[in-house]
Amino acid sequence: MKRIKLLIPLVIALAMMIFVVACSQPAQAPSQDKEGTKTEQKATDESKTAQADASSVDNSYVIKAAEWKDKYPNQYETYMQNLEYSLDYPGAPSSSSYLDLFPALKTIYKGSNYDIFYVDPQGHPNALETVRKTLRPHKNAYCYNCKTPQYMILEQKYGDKFYKMDFEKVTPEIDEPISCYDCHTNTPGVMNVTRTNFNKAVEEFDLKVDEKTKACAQCHNDYYPSPENGEVSHPWGYGTDPDSVLKWNNENNWSGFTQPESGFKLIKVQHPEFEHLTNNSPHFLAGLSCADCHMKKEDGYTSHRWTSPFKDVDQVEQICLSCHKGMTAEQLMDAVNGIQAQTDKRFTEISENLERITKTVAQNKDSYDEAKYKEIESKYRDAQFYFDFVFAENSDGFHNPALAKDCLDKADKLIEEIDGLL
Repeated sequence: MKRIKLLIPLVIALAMMIFVVACSQPAQAPSQDKEGTKTEQKATDESKTAQADASSVDNSYVIKAAEWKDKYPNQYETYMQNLEYSLDYPGAPSSSSYLDLFPALKTIYKGSNYDIFYVDPQGHPNALETVRKTLRPHKNAYCYNCKTPQYMILEQKYGDKFYKMDFEKVTPEIDEPISCYDCHTNTPGVMNVTRTNFNKAVEEFDLKVDEKTKACAQCHNDYYPSPENGEVSHPWGYGTDPDSVLKWNNENNWSGFTQPESGFKLIKVQHPEFEHLTNNSPHFLAGLSCADCHMKKEDGYTSHRWTSPFKDVDQVEQICLSCHKGMTAEQLMDAVNGIQAQTDKRFTEISENLERITKTVAQNKDSYDEAKYKEIESKYRDAQFYFDFVFAENSDGFHNPALAKDCLDKADKLIEEIDGLL
C-alpha cells in the first residue's frame, strides 16, 4: 500500500491542529499544576470550539509548547509522541519514499522537485527539521507557512514582502515547530485559526466550516503561491471540489511546474485533505471533524498524539465502533485496507500510463503540429491533476472513496483519449 503505516500520513497531519493549551496572561509563563488540572481541563475541552474576540488576543509572540508541559503534562507528553514518525534526516529516500513505491512519479513530477524527494509526512514536532533538511530546495519564506506558528509573527513584522524573502534569511528567526499556538494562539481553551491566508479564503469564498474543522483545514488544503507577492493562496474561485479547482487553474493559466521531457505545463496539487473531507465525504456528512476520529479521548484529557485510529485495536473500538456498530475492529480495518489497496493499485496503473505518454510525447513531439500538441497537453494536464488530487491527499482514497474513484475514473478516461491522439 502507498502508506505503509495505515492512514498515519494524513492523520498525523489532519488532526494536528487541536492542541488544548494556551495562556491567559501572555506576558507570563504558564504556572505549574501538579494535579494535572482535570477540572480546568474539563472546562477547556468544553470551550475548545469557542472563537476568541481577536481584539482581545495578544499575538505579538508565541508561547512555545515546552512552556506548557508543567501546566498541561498529558497534552504535552502526547504531543511529543508525534516525534516517533521522524525519518533519519538528512538522507535519501527510504522505504517510505513514494518515489520507490511508485517509480513512475520520477518521470511525472520531473521539474517540480517532487521527483527528487517525496516521503511520508514526519510528524508535526519535526516540521522545522524536515522542511530544512528535505532534498527539495526552498527559495522563499512562504515555505514556512505551515511549519511554524512564528510564521504569523513574521508576517506582521515584515508585511507583504515577507513571503518572497529568502528562506535562509528568515530561518534564524524561527525555532518553534507546529505546536499549541497554531490552533489556540496564547489563549487557553479557545480555537483560534491562525493562518491569515486561510482566514482570508474563508471570508472571500464564503466557506461554511466549523472551527474544529478549520483548525486542521488551515494547513491541510490545496494552495499556490501568489504570483504577485508569494502569499499562500487558494484556487477556490469556483468551489473546492476537484472540477472547480481544475477550472480555476485552467482559466488562470496556473502551472506549478513544467515537465522537461514533454514540455507540458502542469499543476502540482498540495495535500487537499480539506477538499476531500468537506465535499460530501461520509464522515463530514455525519457531522464529524478531523479531531473526532484522530484524537483519542483519554481519562480527563484529549490525546495530542495525532495518529490513525487504526494504530491499535483499542483506538478503533473507542473511536470507530462508537458509530460503526455491528462491526468488529478487525472487520473495519479490513474494509479500510481494501479501499486503500484498490486505490494504490490504480495509482500504479495511472502513473505508469502517464509516464508512458510522457516518454512517447518526448520522442515524437517534433512531429506534432501545434494544435495536436496543445490538445495532448491539455488532456494530459487534466489527467495528471485528477490523479494528483487523490495521490497528494494522503489517505489513499479512504476519506472520500466516491470522490477518489471519480477523479481516478476521469484520469483513466483522459488517458484513453490521449492514446487515441498518439
